[in-house]
Amino acid sequence: MKQPLVPSSEASPSNPARVGEASSHTDPESGGVGGKAPEGGFQAWLQCANTFCLWFAARGLVNSFGIYQAYYEDHALRNKPPSDISWIGSLQVCIFIGGTTVVGPIFDIGHLTPLLAVGTILTVLGLVFTSLCSTFGEFLLAQGLCTGLGMTCLFVPCVAVLPSYFASNRALAMGIASSGSSVGAVVFTLIFERLWPRIGFGWTTRVIAFIILGSLLLPLLTMRKWVARSPRRALINTPALREPAFDLMLCTMLFMFMGMYVPYFYIEVFSTKAGVINSSLEKYLVTSMNVGSFAGRLLPGTVADRVGVLNTIGPCALLTAIVAFSWIAVTTRASILAFTIFYGFFSGWFQALVPVLWAVLCPDPARLGTRIGMATVPYAIGDLLGGPIGGALIHGSSFVGLQVFCGGTLLTAAGFLLAARMCVAGFRITIKA
Repeated sequence: MKQPLVPSSEASPSNPARVGEASSHTDPESGGVGGKAPEGGFQAWLQCANTFCLWFAARGLVNSFGIYQAYYEDHALRNKPPSDISWIGSLQVCIFIGGTTVVGPIFDIGHLTPLLAVGTILTVLGLVFTSLCSTFGEFLLAQGLCTGLGMTCLFVPCVAVLPSYFASNRALAMGIASSGSSVGAVVFTLIFERLWPRIGFGWTTRVIAFIILGSLLLPLLTMRKWVARSPRRALINTPALREPAFDLMLCTMLFMFMGMYVPYFYIEVFSTKAGVINSSLEKYLVTSMNVGSFAGRLLPGTVADRVGVLNTIGPCALLTAIVAFSWIAVTTRASILAFTIFYGFFSGWFQALVPVLWAVLCPDPARLGTRIGMATVPYAIGDLLGGPIGGALIHGSSFVGLQVFCGGTLLTAAGFLLAARMCVAGFRITIKA
């Protein structure tokens, strides 16, 4: 396999950092561990459990925003149009992802535990404040800004700690860990739908906050880095911008995540306005999508470890786009349930491989946090714009504009991934990449 073009300052005979390998340093924060990835053992799988908990709390909350979107439209913010309400979720996920530009270098220099502590406090406080809100501005500040700031402190540990503990089984471990986001979304969705009619919106949101607090205690106490802390460096690793595969991956992040969460935000609204499903089942559509996502995050790991991440994630992005376009044909209860499961499966597959892709395209694990911060800028921009643009394309009960927008952005992302794969491994499909 052709390696990505890496400047000599990062990969050379005197500095043999290779794609996806842990550097042989010692990590003061982890008690002196370092060197070759352990490929299993108690410490490695403990970090897998820690990462699962982080995904459960952070991304699980993001993936369940569809229930809040539907609740706000019907109750707390019923005088606001869907595109306005979606700014709450879009701001939350934009800060969650985009804040890693600052958090990444902080992680690289060794401040893992303080990041986890700050992230836990802000996420829980943001939900508690959300439970007390009554106006759009208050929801935007509490749920959008405060929880977003908390979750961005958790995101880099989500994607940067575990890969250094595994090499040959990295995709499998990351798939298992990232399935926590789907489990979290299912749990939070079911809790919300079951509890808010009985105990009200405020206490339901506080219950979710307490569950998140409990899930974050394990990583707060036991999460440790394997790779050593690195010296202070700039927020941007400029040599990375001279790597064609990395640049194409940045374009992929922009378009993929501009469309990725549109169905998660609007599937319940679509089912109501388009009259596709009765009200007793519509509240389980987000749950159905996240059940599919759970399966999608678990299954591809072994495949990616065998045939290569780029060989797996590219076709997955294409299949996600095809399923997104099929949303246009959804008119019955059976078809909407099939759509939610298949879309959840393939979008979950893609999301599980994104952190592995970042690790593969980073020749120096000590710079992984910084590179993740760079990669998440277009990711965050896509997340910020996708929901509001999609909402603006809804015309009455017609969702065709939103559906075409979703499928088109995902198809564009698949094209950029194919180009990145050709940069890394050429046109030979038999090469592992």
